[in-house]
Amino acid sequence: MNTERRKRREEMLSHIANRKSSGLTVSAYCKQEGIGEALYYYWQKQLNTSGDKGSFHQITVSENIVPVRLCYPNGVSIELGGIVDISVIKQLICCI
Repeated sequence: MNTERRKRREEMLSHIANRKSSGLTVSAYCKQEGIGEALYYYWQKQLNTSGDKGSFHQITVSENIVPVRLCYPNGVSIELGGIVDISVIKQLICCI
């Protein structure tokens, strides 16, 4: 990896970490910092900072919420029986 790319990589790693800790949306952070959203998302994908290893997320089911059915716009629906933790529902909604 050349020096310029390494420098850009480190800069974007810093931006991604700062955005996450700022609580701002990607759009608001990029506007504030003068970064193009497409560039931000490009580097996020390149650096795989979200921890994703693909399009599926491993979910650990905890306790305390009612059964749930999620219907995605593409027609896929997921039914979660038993007790489902709110964090599981949030993770599934974020996948849309």
